[in-house]
Amino acid sequence: MQISNLIANNITILLTRLDMSQTQLSEKSGLNRSTVRDIFSGKTICNVQTLAQIATALEVDPSVLIKKGLEKVKLTGIKKIDTAIAEINNNLYKGPPAKKIIGKYFAKDYRLRYADRPLGDPLRSGPTLDDELKLNHSIKNSQQPMSLIRTAWVTGNQVHTLLEVRRNAHPTEDTVAAALRADAHFHIAELIDTWMLSHSITEIGDGAPIKIERRCLKYLNQMIE
Repeated sequence: MQISNLIANNITILLTRLDMSQTQLSEKSGLNRSTVRDIFSGKTICNVQTLAQIATALEVDPSVLIKKGLEKVKLTGIKKIDTAIAEINNNLYKGPPAKKIIGKYFAKDYRLRYADRPLGDPLRSGPTLDDELKLNHSIKNSQQPMSLIRTAWVTGNQVHTLLEVRRNAHPTEDTVAAALRADAHFHIAELIDTWMLSHSITEIGDGAPIKIERRCLKYLNQMIE
């Protein structure tokens, strides 16, 4: 697949996940509509600046736009939930200002939970959303991870997302420069992020809002690549 077609295909997938139109993409990215149309038709190959503007509008890392196989990443198929998965995953590491985007999805008494900790362990209970956003943002820029959605599914009234979280293993170096080095390494963690919802999936389908009472993280594997 040509790079222009790959980018157009990936943008289409991300727009669908975020329930965003081409017109909204044009407005959020600051690009005129004719440029956006040409990108979708494959007539225009994005330069670095244009790619960055589109990625910012879609709330993803620019590398996601040129990632092969994005169409194979299947989510739940429930548009409202898939949009929430995309928005939350794309904003959890962007600090307190991200609450304006994703705060609507969390109940007032929301807490993060660590499923690997036994019941009764005080460390099983994690931060509130405000504290989680502050904690994530406190990580030095060169160490900030990139979270990739591998797949998502629903069981009963719970939403599960399989994630791959990558963090540069050379925290004192520039992330991009280190990534281009032959000996560059990344800390990679695979985990399942489970949402416990205030409303059932049926109620959400009938118009109830998505409100997450708690999220449970369970680590499956950690490695250095």
